[in-house]
Amino acid sequence: MRCGGSRNVGLLKAQGEYIWFVDQDDFIAPNSLGSILKICFQERLDILYFDYCNVSDDRTLKKKCNIVKKQTEVVSGLEYISQYCSGDFWQSDYDTNVWHSVYRRDFMVKNKVFSPEVSYCEDMIVSLNAIIVAKRIMAIESDYYCYRYNPASVFHTEVGVKGRAMFDASLYAGSEIIRLSKFMPSSYKNLCDTVKAGGIYRINSFTKRLLKLTCKQRCIFFELISRNRDVVAFCNDYLSSVNKWIITHSLIVQLMPHIIYLYVKLKKQS
Repeated sequence: MRCGGSRNVGLLKAQGEYIWFVDQDDFIAPNSLGSILKICFQERLDILYFDYCNVSDDRTLKKKCNIVKKQTEVVSGLEYISQYCSGDFWQSDYDTNVWHSVYRRDFMVKNKVFSPEVSYCEDMIVSLNAIIVAKRIMAIESDYYCYRYNPASVFHTEVGVKGRAMFDASLYAGSEIIRLSKFMPSSYKNLCDTVKAGGIYRINSFTKRLLKLTCKQRCIFFELISRNRDVVAFCNDYLSSVNKWIITHSLIVQLMPHIIYLYVKLKKQS
């Protein structure tokens, strides 16, 4: 079971009114829960966003991140995100990590905001799904979450070495983001177009990184493409001509580094 599956089990089995997804190698700031719950209960919030800080392995403060746009009045999720999410969605200040926010559990379950079983980008899909349907949110600038860099974590090991991560981060995540953009009200057309453009960007993001993978990692990537034809079919309308060619000629792409190597070697010998 991956991170997404574990979170779903916790969401369904939890007894409290609010849920906070804390990664196992991170921790929360002292005395933060009381402050968070006081605001959530007083304002009957669906989501409360807050800031986080980076800490070293010995819990020494390294950097305050200050990524949250302060919102002290209750607004809907779409109202909040549309205030500053313009231009390139993935270069805006909207941070998609779910651990620097708490969610009303009943809100998540009723709206079926569950984490996908993927190796990468599950936070992006969950946070965007939640904010689209949230009616009452606030954002405060307090550093309640402490993110600790762990070189042995899943993010820095498993995700970093497997072709699965590239499939999840590009084709799967991109297709899900485009699907979510279609659920946005017509009154938020600019935001919808921006989110859709972000999904298209995601779908086509694997090109430059593909040849940097090992042969085994590329095989995993193309194996996932062959096993997830429904995802690929959905992405087809949004793929660039280059990426369409890469997927269609996957065997050539997998062998290309070896072909280039042999070509260079033979050229040096001639």
